[in-house]
Amino acid sequence: ITKTGNGIVILNPTSGGNTFNTGGVIVSQGTLIGEAKSGGDPFGVNNPFTVSNGALQLNNNTGLTNATTSTGALTVNFGNAALIIDGTGAGGNATTWTFGSLARSNNGTLTLKGVTTNLGGATNEVVAFTSAPALTSGTIGTWAAIQDSANNAAHFAGVSGTIIVTATYGGTGDLDTSAGSTTLFDAGATGGTLTGNRSVYGFRTNANIDLVGNTLTIGSGGQAGIILNNGADILGAGGSALDFRNNSLALYVDDAATSTISAPITNFRNNANNTIALSLVKYGPGTLELSGANTFQSNVQVNQGTVSLTAANVMPVFENLSVITGSTVTIQPGAKVLLNGHDQEFGNLAGSSVVSAVQNTAGTLDLGAATLVLGRQGSSTTFSGQIVGGVGSKITKIGGGRLTLDNWDPSRANSLETLDIAQGVVNSLVNDQSWATPTGFASSIPSSTAILLRGGTWEPRAIGDSTSNFQVINVGNNIVHQGGDSTLSTDRAQNGANKILVFNDLTLDKQRFLVAGGNAVYPRFDGTITMTSNSRIQTDAPLLLNGTITGNYTLTKTGGSNLEINGDSSAWGGGTVATDGTILFGTRVPEDASHYMAGTNLFSYSATANLGTGDIVINRNTTIRLNAPTNILTAQGQRVQVFGSLTNSLPKIDLGMDVPVADWGVFSTSNGALN
Repeated sequence: ITKTGNGIVILNPTSGGNTFNTGGVIVSQGTLIGEAKSGGDPFGVNNPFTVSNGALQLNNNTGLTNATTSTGALTVNFGNAALIIDGTGAGGNATTWTFGSLARSNNGTLTLKGVTTNLGGATNEVVAFTSAPALTSGTIGTWAAIQDSANNAAHFAGVSGTIIVTATYGGTGDLDTSAGSTTLFDAGATGGTLTGNRSVYGFRTNANIDLVGNTLTIGSGGQAGIILNNGADILGAGGSALDFRNNSLALYVDDAATSTISAPITNFRNNANNTIALSLVKYGPGTLELSGANTFQSNVQVNQGTVSLTAANVMPVFENLSVITGSTVTIQPGAKVLLNGHDQEFGNLAGSSVVSAVQNTAGTLDLGAATLVLGRQGSSTTFSGQIVGGVGSKITKIGGGRLTLDNWDPSRANSLETLDIAQGVVNSLVNDQSWATPTGFASSIPSSTAILLRGGTWEPRAIGDSTSNFQVINVGNNIVHQGGDSTLSTDRAQNGANKILVFNDLTLDKQRFLVAGGNAVYPRFDGTITMTSNSRIQTDAPLLLNGTITGNYTLTKTGGSNLEINGDSSAWGGGTVATDGTILFGTRVPEDASHYMAGTNLFSYSATANLGTGDIVINRNTTIRLNAPTNILTAQGQRVQVFGSLTNSLPKIDLGMDVPVADWGVFSTSNGALN
């Protein structure tokens, strides 16, 4: 059984337990509840469990003592796994839930909770493991926390025999008294004020910790942990540092109040290799504010709750093998990262959890009005969560990797003012309302988002219809190309062909605007095509220009595929030079039933479309199809100049009507040939 979606599923067999015993139980989102039975297990027979970004819960409403046992392992993977026992209906009797063993992977975190009793006291609600997890400094891991039954204030988790209990602390009171890097410390209601540099394995606190210009070193042997309850903050004057060294830091925050770390966070990483294996992992339902001038060199994973960045450039950039990079920020389903209008740079953005065969999900990235630069880390990542951007919001993609944005959920649609693709690739899904799901479909990049192509590639991908039926998909974005050779590559996300993706305005400059793609998924621009200088288009796949061309500059067409013109640009006099490929006047109209034929995308020729009044130069190995003399504005002095020879790939002029050649304004120049 795999549980997806953010709702609740209850397994409640009418008699005895469920009997499935292969494949196991997987929770990737939402809550899966099993109703305990006097005999048998609602989760099947000895199944292994894997929980990522969700909750697994056992309810005992039998009125009796209950022991639900599986020999299978519990694996905590990727996000936060919540394990809950509710003995409300047990009549005051004990409910014990036993697993074979406990495993952790991919920076997963674990919260454990008894609904009626404190699970850490191992009274009426008990979690046990037949093969008990090992203890380090009194805890099974700094990534595991036991929540109070009355609220979400937490302790580190320990084990007594095979039963999970509150961790054994090596010190209590003022954190200033910590004995060293292997000490697990409970600062409780005291908190702490440091009088010098101190070290600790991990600590929990319900009150503020003031570093007072000192360094607090956290962790040992690869693990470090902090639990902040009741709005506890970590602060410090100039010179303070919160240093998790060469460990991964798991940081829990409860939801009683917001906790702030204003002291700079740092660590140590060996720069002799390019491995960034360390992570800062946020879990717990509360909000963690970061405002310091941080210098840590690790990735950031938000498994649960909210990370709020309350100053600019809180996420550091750093050197890796003499290359500047930054933290990959992973936002798991249900979690949030807030920029609050403060500009930031992430090394990369990630987060993706499967909902169904055609849909993934992740957490929420809220920019406000900020600019987020991401991608310097260079890898390819997928973010399936929601992006929220207000007026002035911008994402700038740099680095050579591919960022895939595949959130199409209309209930949490993306919003963004500007997407700036300066380097690398952005891949996104486009709206397909003609084949809409019952709940609709939202483009991963909204139609209102301005696209700046400044040296990178945008890959809009059609999704929905998996056949080869003709289809026009109104995408709607304006694209501004400037500053570097850039590519627009249109294709399908899965199956299907013969799709026209309709964009609005296109702005060109002197760098090459390359058009690529596949499966007869073509871009069409219905708005204004504006040239800000002599412009170059390279068509490695067909490009359809239905709008008006403006700008007193020359258009150069290269590439072996088609440039298809369907607008009236009679006010433009810049001229066109074509080398390779084909120029056609007209458009593809799959929405017109009269053009359906044998699964191909038929072309509708136009006698009125034109390329302005400037001369059209057709070089070797190039074709232009003239449907009628009216495609050439000879009355305004326009000519079609043909450059070529019999010895070097002749140009080709197709004439669509039987009228004198002179009426078409076609001239052979430089000893060229008309054939």
